[in-house]
Amino acid sequence: ERLSTKEINNLPVLLGERDVLKVLQYIPGIKSSGDGNTGIYVRGGGSDQNLMMLDEAPVYNASHLLGFFSTFNSDAIRDVTVYKGEMPAQYGGRLSSVLDIKMNEGNNQKYRVSGDIGLISAKINAEGPIQKDKSSFFLSARRTYADLFLKLSSDESLRNNQLYFYDINAKANYIISDKDKVYFSLYTGRDNLSLDDLFGLDWGNTTTTLRWNHVINARLFSNTSAIYSKYNYNVLVDLGGSDLSIKSSIRDWNLKQEFQYLANPNSTFRFGINSIYHTIVPGSISSSDPETIHPKEFQKRYSWENALFGSHTLTINSRLNLIYGLRFSSFSILGKGDFYTLDENHEVTDTTTYSAGQFVKTYFQIEPRISASYKISEKSSLKASYTRNTQNLHLLTNSTLSSPADRWTASSNLIQPEISDQVSLGYFRTFKDERFEFSAEAYYKRMQNQIDYRDGADPMRTEIVEKDLLYGKGRAYGIELFLKKRTGRLNGWIGYTLSRTEKRIAEINENRWYPAKQDRTHDISLVVMYELNDKWSLSGTWVYATGNAVTFPSGKYIVDGQVINYYTERNGYRVPSYHRMDLGATRKLRTTKKFSSELSFSLYNAYGRANPFMIEFRESPSDPSRSEAVKYSLFKMIPSISYRFTF
Repeated sequence: ERLSTKEINNLPVLLGERDVLKVLQYIPGIKSSGDGNTGIYVRGGGSDQNLMMLDEAPVYNASHLLGFFSTFNSDAIRDVTVYKGEMPAQYGGRLSSVLDIKMNEGNNQKYRVSGDIGLISAKINAEGPIQKDKSSFFLSARRTYADLFLKLSSDESLRNNQLYFYDINAKANYIISDKDKVYFSLYTGRDNLSLDDLFGLDWGNTTTTLRWNHVINARLFSNTSAIYSKYNYNVLVDLGGSDLSIKSSIRDWNLKQEFQYLANPNSTFRFGINSIYHTIVPGSISSSDPETIHPKEFQKRYSWENALFGSHTLTINSRLNLIYGLRFSSFSILGKGDFYTLDENHEVTDTTTYSAGQFVKTYFQIEPRISASYKISEKSSLKASYTRNTQNLHLLTNSTLSSPADRWTASSNLIQPEISDQVSLGYFRTFKDERFEFSAEAYYKRMQNQIDYRDGADPMRTEIVEKDLLYGKGRAYGIELFLKKRTGRLNGWIGYTLSRTEKRIAEINENRWYPAKQDRTHDISLVVMYELNDKWSLSGTWVYATGNAVTFPSGKYIVDGQVINYYTERNGYRVPSYHRMDLGATRKLRTTKKFSSELSFSLYNAYGRANPFMIEFRESPSDPSRSEAVKYSLFKMIPSISYRFTF
């Protein structure tokens, strides 16, 4: 799947901020994880099973403002490619999908400045030549200013709150010769949330990529990339006289060498190596009063991930195309640190200490991939694929709501790599002089070593997290239907996904299959864009999704006057279904050779649906013997306006 910047910019936005991840959620097979969340579920996979890359650098938490906006600034994006079925051999490390985002490279002929001012955020972009015809730069900066409005409040506690994010995208490239070109890209962004100096949470990503393109000869090309990526968060709590600080981070050093060989117009080879050194700090706790709260630091975990990959794209004849490849990966757990042996009751029976750099255990995996497309006619084709993927980095959360403070962990001597095998078959057709396209695709995914928690587990407080983890298998299957109008004043698409995602893990649900939290039976999206005239363009979207699978209490006990909830099956209930309509309009104000401007209006959740964000069970205030479920919604109807300019 490929997204154009026009599709991203034309759709309705939340609070004036265009967002590539929000647009992706309208594509069949890609599901939103709910209001206030930029996470996506792709063909039954969890939000951590998507490899999100910005100029080849992994982004571990792609959210701003607790998920209302994504890390990816649409003004800084050149193109977006999503792989949700067949995955090329050069990609690995995640089970479900790859989101490959390339940043703008800048204009090497002339300077240009553009910007966007919305209700709660503003951005400024600049690009131009460093040396005309040889080098260029692109720079984009964005910041929200919702916290500035809090300063106007008469409530002193609100005036002391902070709620903002900023990010910076920068890229430069230089043509050394006809055969050599280098690129350097940088991203850094941070969120800050604080409540009257009582609670604070800040988190952010930093990525850098240095890439060298070299033409060895007319048929052989080389790409060499050195990549750095870091994500970290800090939590600060005022405990009445002493400050509690919790920190965690994940950091990667990454080297990738890739070659492309054009054997002939019908045959292309792609091969290379990739090596990543991971450092994970699960958490450290410190206090301004160490006598009250003892400092504690969970052990750092080190690992080394390597891959050797190759693929062959072959045009067999005018009807049949074939892509096959193989990825051989290894994941080595390294010291220093303590590693444990557990018994059947999940208690530690032995501890082995390893020194720095010592190999603890290495997992080897062979990941074959193959896909074929057969042209039935000039207007229709069949496509089929099989892909095996392996994942060694896992996001641990026991809540239906994701948080910037969720915990990352790597495969260990006890946590084995997750493995998925996916097959898919699709039919694709264009008609009405290629003004319309239609596709129907079915998939089945089998997953091994799926992770879930024991009842009552709290991963954020447990140093030996393996004591709270259980392992089993999973499966996801479904069908995706897609109809798109590509040209004309009126265009858009409608998508529908019918799917199931289930797990089966010993000690959970009596070893029976149960829905994963990302399981949704029905998912519908409708997107409409209409060019009313030369000045006005209109847009609208409507989405519907089956409610998330959740674990609710099935009954309760009263013990010593206290209510104790009784739980039965895992994820045996559903929150109410989700549906929402968004409307948008754009008015071009002025267009000349040197300057253009426009106003964008949008209405988020146009008919005010109170979609569930969280459901809490509590005693009824009027009758303490009865329990009641209380639904919380983030927002109903939100209008916004933004002004955009370019000169």
